[in-house]
Amino acid sequence: MDTGARPRETEPSDGSQMSAWRFVVWFGIVAMLADIVYEGARSITGPLLASLGATSLVVGVVTGVGESASLMLRLVSGPLTDRTGRFWAWTLAGYGLTVVSVPLLGLASVLWVASGLVIAERVGKAVRSPAKAAVGALAWGVALGVQESTLRATVADLVGPGRRATAYGIFGAVLGVSAAAGGALSGGLYEVSVRLLVAVTALGQVLALVVLAVTLRRARDLRRTASRGV
Repeated sequence: MDTGARPRETEPSDGSQMSAWRFVVWFGIVAMLADIVYEGARSITGPLLASLGATSLVVGVVTGVGESASLMLRLVSGPLTDRTGRFWAWTLAGYGLTVVSVPLLGLASVLWVASGLVIAERVGKAVRSPAKAAVGALAWGVALGVQESTLRATVADLVGPGRRATAYGIFGAVLGVSAAAGGALSGGLYEVSVRLLVAVTALGQVLALVVLAVTLRRARDLRRTASRGV
């Protein structure tokens, strides 16, 4: 006789649960390093453009383009991730693009110092330097859009359905703390040296990529073991 009760989903073994949670923690470290980088970049975009001679209109347009690219690209990267099922590949692509875009965002300031002796006309400097920074802001927005549309899907892919809300809650808390830390760190470094800021943020993103690559390899091993029922 059918009682209408839904069958209960089989939970993974304790060993698998521990392994999955370990990967969530490691993935949280990856997200923390990356979030410090791109939230830090977001926090100094306005002052950086203003220091290069950009007007408030230019600052608004550039940051608006970057944010729009971040949001609009999710409509593309999200469905493509679902269609291909390659959560990790898209996540790696987003992180890799951030490695390039954040230094490019700061490169305008470095080029301004180098070319200031050659380009004496202030108007030319005010136009060309923000244009270089605009390319960095746009690339940063694209990278952020890819990452934001795949990060949560990747976390969901690591743990069972019964624990996904908890995993996402922990993951979201890590992102919140790292966003605050990134803004404070970038603001402090910006006051000291833009070169130092670019170097530190690039190093942080490279470290995130290394940890992500190791986590990806171990996650694949875990899934192979689970599929064999070990």
